[in-house]
Amino acid sequence: MAQPGVLMKVGGLLVKTLAKPVARQLKVDAEHVGWLREACTSIGQTTNYLTSRLTHASSLDKWKKPYKHIELKATEAREKGAEIVSEGFVLTVAVTVMGYEYNRQNNYKEAAARRKEEKEAERRADVEARLERLEALLAELKPPPETKRRRWWS
Repeated sequence: MAQPGVLMKVGGLLVKTLAKPVARQLKVDAEHVGWLREACTSIGQTTNYLTSRLTHASSLDKWKKPYKHIELKATEAREKGAEIVSEGFVLTVAVTVMGYEYNRQNNYKEAAARRKEEKEAERRADVEARLERLEALLAELKPPPETKRRRWWS
């Protein structure tokens, strides 16, 4: 029989694998769904602006030429935005699955530590009870105090 931890990992891999076709469908829907098309175009243009700005800021030409932003065509921006949205979806699913696995593993470790503490407390209580029984038995078996023996010289 398979262990639950192994089944959970396989389930996590299955969810990650199923996220990839959904991400591909997001790319396709970016062409047809109005709000998604606008969002992907906006994301693509913003990404292009930030990338261009960072490239210019890190180049040595920034002192020679001023920055001039060139907008992408709407289709290019939409494709770039759709790519970012789909990859972001896959990343979100992967991080969620990883967080769930981490949380489940952490809960398992805490439960194991609790069980160990309970077992140790039970063992201590058992040892304490045995010690009390032995002390009571010892008190019963204790011989009466010896009388002083008289010595011949006293």
